Amino acid sequence: AKIENIATSRIVGRVTSGTGDPETLTAAQVRTLLNVADGATAGGGKILQVKSANKPDQFDSNSTSFVDVASLSVDITAASSSNKMLVTCHVFANCEDSAVLRLMFDSTPVGNGQGGDGGVNNQGFAMVRQDDGNLGSGYGIQILHTPGDTSQHTYKIQARATTSSAQIVINRRSDNLNFCLASSITVMEVQA
Repeated sequence: AKIENIATSRIVGRVTSGTGDPETLTAAQVRTLLNVADGATAGGGKILQVKSANKPDQFDSNSTSFVDVASLSVDITAASSSNKMLVTCHVFANCEDSAVLRLMFDSTPVGNGQGGDGGVNNQGFAMVRQDDGNLGSGYGIQILHTPGDTSQHTYKIQARATTSSAQIVINRRSDNLNFCLASSITVMEVQA
């Protein structure tokens, strides 16, 4: 058979067993041949934008209520309501008693622990507790979050000390100001 006068936007092949004339294939037949799911689009999973904030300075608080950690926040607007945000945070912290770090999406905690006897004030992605003001550790979280709209939103880190007598410190140790480290938050929009 001769292939000629093929309509626009058509794929010609053969799905009938054996040999024979070319056939105009349906979309479903093409997807089956290519092993591609219905509704699949090219480009899903691509990183569309990256927003990041680096905190190179020190922070301390003895507040027993959650407070924003200055400079550890990112504003971002999704291109599509079905896209997701890959949020990655790394925080260097110390507390001689105990403190909590949590990730916020605007005014809502996200990606944090749930339950426990201490209630929401003790829910976060990290419990900071060294019992030694000369130490410090890195704490991190990575989550895939769906904002669900195309409005601007803020992802940020908050911290709280569990007792006002032992402050939480970021990017240094509790004993002195001799060291200054860096913490960061990065948000990447992932195409659905």
